[in-house]
Amino acid sequence: MRFEEHTAAERLQYELGRGAADDDSTVLSIEIARAIAQIRANRPRDALDILTRIQPRVESCGLARIHVDCRKAMSITLYCLGRLEDAQQVADDAVELARDFFGHQSETALDAMCVQGHLLGMSGRVEEAKATVSHVLAESTRVLGPEHHMTRDTERILLMLGQP
Repeated sequence: MRFEEHTAAERLQYELGRGAADDDSTVLSIEIARAIAQIRANRPRDALDILTRIQPRVESCGLARIHVDCRKAMSITLYCLGRLEDAQQVADDAVELARDFFGHQSETALDAMCVQGHLLGMSGRVEEAKATVSHVLAESTRVLGPEHHMTRDTERILLMLGQP
């Protein structure tokens, strides 16, 4: 397998093993990536275990990006476990934190809003979801460009919600 084919978590682990990146934020990023992999493998309880275990370190690391990423992963995990209200609250917190630290039109805030909109749609609040994701699409197209991966992902989510 070529290096490019490895997952982001595996690449980070490789760099960590080489000593190129040994700070706690890198380790936390790897753990968040592991949790996301558990979600994709339909093992949300394992994802919840990972995210719960690292939560004290996330809180003490002082890096807003890690906080936002952890909250996004936690919101999706909670949704997968059927805890819809908790999932939406955590997604809302991620959006608020991202906006406060990075600005309303930052890639981090737009990504958190996309997760928020996706959760709204999966929870049956389709009109709210369409409005949120449409806003994210307009802003990401303007700020990041139409070819940016996040703009493309947002377009796909909007299509899933039934909005051409």
